[in-house]
Amino acid sequence: MKKYALLLLMTISIALIAFIFWHQELKYQLPTPVPKNWTASPLNEKVDLKNISVAEKPSIFHFYSTDCPCSKFNVKHIQSLVRNYSEKVDFKVVVKEDQMVAKAQKTFGEKVEVILDKDEAIAKNLGVYATPQAVVLKEDLSLYFRGNYNKSRYCTDPETYYVDTALRYLLAGEDLPELDRYAMQAYGCELF
Repeated sequence: MKKYALLLLMTISIALIAFIFWHQELKYQLPTPVPKNWTASPLNEKVDLKNISVAEKPSIFHFYSTDCPCSKFNVKHIQSLVRNYSEKVDFKVVVKEDQMVAKAQKTFGEKVEVILDKDEAIAKNLGVYATPQAVVLKEDLSLYFRGNYNKSRYCTDPETYYVDTALRYLLAGEDLPELDRYAMQAYGCELF
């Protein structure tokens, strides 16, 4: 009887460990499911930002959720982008819930405007359905880049700093180079 109880306990423990691994690791390595009726704004087309004001310089919209582990992992990377580019690029963080506004402002500082997108109009207009995602707009509000910050969930792979690459090329007045398939396929947490 003790053998069966021990075997059952070990089986339950292994199943629990496997579930935790899947929940915390594996599901974030799979592409984020594309919502029904989702349409992506084509690159190089102007977007309508409704009532959002932008500076007369390129803009980056960072879609962020305090509930998403992937968003939490890339905070330092975003902070470094703000330090490196805030003089030349207008940074905006987009959150979907009231309680995230103050947390995001504290996390990213005064050089970054935090925008509440309760009805997801900004996300839908820019073609974003996952977090963390970035949208880089040219000065004329045409879409230059929409996608991931990095191939690595933890933003630790300097060879795939996609947003940094997009900003460097945009500020140099050059076309975006061809990026690998991980650059624009959403990975992370569902936004809606």
